[in-house]
Amino acid sequence: MRGSCAALAAVALALLAAFVPPTGAATTLRGYVTPDVTTVDPGDIVTFTVALDNHGPTTAARVWANVTLPAAMAYDSNGGFGFCFLVNGTENPRKYECTNFPMTNDTFWIRARILPGPADGEVLTVRLAVNYTDDAGALQAEVAASASVTMSIPAITVTKTPLANPVDPGATLRYTISVRSRNMGTANRVW
Repeated sequence: MRGSCAALAAVALALLAAFVPPTGAATTLRGYVTPDVTTVDPGDIVTFTVALDNHGPTTAARVWANVTLPAAMAYDSNGGFGFCFLVNGTENPRKYECTNFPMTNDTFWIRARILPGPADGEVLTVRLAVNYTDDAGALQAEVAASASVTMSIPAITVTKTPLANPVDPGATLRYTISVRSRNMGTANRVW
């Protein structure tokens, strides 16, 4: 009986050691950015979801997340905060801060409007840089992530084709007008 109690105690201690973080263990944080679309054209609004994951084994005492928009994007809005909050106004990069970030994940979003100017096929990249401290306040290595969208500007051609050629003087001229996109870009408004 005495031997089985000692064995049981050894197993219990081993299990406890497996689930209790060791003293001084560094917090591991990851960051992700995901757009709601992959192709855009001028005037579109894109929502980027920013996810921060604390993989533990401890709380991150402070987290600073900077989201940098490319020059071809203008800030529109943000929200969905849990542990994090916005620190600055409309500056680029947008700065967010979290305190006492537990072993969990948190997401927030930022919306940006695509400005005129980028060429068809141009890639626009949003960058995330995350700095953080562990539960003891020790600064950890920066975490970086990015997400891209590709410009897909519609190339519209308009043609007209007469239904009869030649047309007699004084007769009604009838023709067909065709509007086509020469590439994969979607024209949201054609007038």
